[in-house]
Amino acid sequence: MAHPSSEFNDPEVLRTCLQMLGDEGSKQEVRVAVETLLKLSRNLSNNPGDEKYRKIRKENKAIHDKLLRFDGAKEFLLAMGWTEVDDLLMYLEDHDLSITTSILEEHLHTLPPPPQNTAPAATPAPPSETAAWTQAELKERDEKLEKEKKRRMEEYQRMKKEREAIKKQINEDRKDTKTREVKESRARQLNFGANVKKFENKGGG
Repeated sequence: MAHPSSEFNDPEVLRTCLQMLGDEGSKQEVRVAVETLLKLSRNLSNNPGDEKYRKIRKENKAIHDKLLRFDGAKEFLLAMGWTEVDDLLMYLEDHDLSITTSILEEHLHTLPPPPQNTAPAATPAPPSETAAWTQAELKERDEKLEKEKKRRMEEYQRMKKEREAIKKQINEDRKDTKTREVKESRARQLNFGANVKKFENKGGG
């Protein structure tokens, strides 16, 4: 049975990964990546016991071109629970992916629709806006995009560290609680034993 997890499928982390992805490719490339992520999420939800949906070969050209060449897409996969094992990405978890699927569906609606192949032959397009840009302007634009991409990656890494720290603290608290319970149990046993001894002594006297 699928169950929720605080470690994976954090909505804030998933949305940050999608923002990172949006900085890395064209609108259509991002759309294809999101559609592929959505397909993977739906396949896992609809076929929980089917192992063929739980592994991805990293050397698969289609997967690489659609997903793995983008840091945002790869980080999204890891954030939803996929694990790198040699030349594979494997889904070893058993989580409820309904939130992940919803986030991908919502994001897909914000992207432009795919181009229509049935459209009539278009007239020659006017010179693109970027054609009139100077090299300096293009360089400045690329630097801004790269800076924003770096900022989003740093934000994602910060959130990831925070989540790991919280998980570590939770585990330590659990250990402390268990240790305290064991000590209290031993103390009760010792106290019970002492009371029995006193009772025996009184009875014997």
